Amino acid sequence: NFFNPKEKISQKLFKKYILYARNLIKPKLNPINQEFITNFYVLLKNESLNSNISKLSLRHLETIIRLAESSTRLHLREISVKEDISISISVFLFSFIESQPASYRKNLLINFG
Repeated sequence: NFFNPKEKISQKLFKKYILYARNLIKPKLNPINQEFITNFYVLLKNESLNSNISKLSLRHLETIIRLAESSTRLHLREISVKEDISISISVFLFSFIESQPASYRKNLLINFG
């Protein structure tokens, strides 16, 4: 790996990186990762139906998928890997749990945190 994460890069190089990733990388989820995201969504949806937390919709599933694709793109990959899925679910869960009433957060953290 030629990139040292502690080394600063120029703004010009960073802009090129972003443009390259945005315009040329078209990430796709592999079937295993799609199934993993779907199973996670179903578990969380069932939890939302069994309690008074915010109800999940397909938009939430689409958000998780977009987050996974964004992570894949950020790493300049065409196909998602497990790390991309973990990142997307972690970011989504943090946001979702924080948006719930305090009385339900603990239960969500126990089940999904």
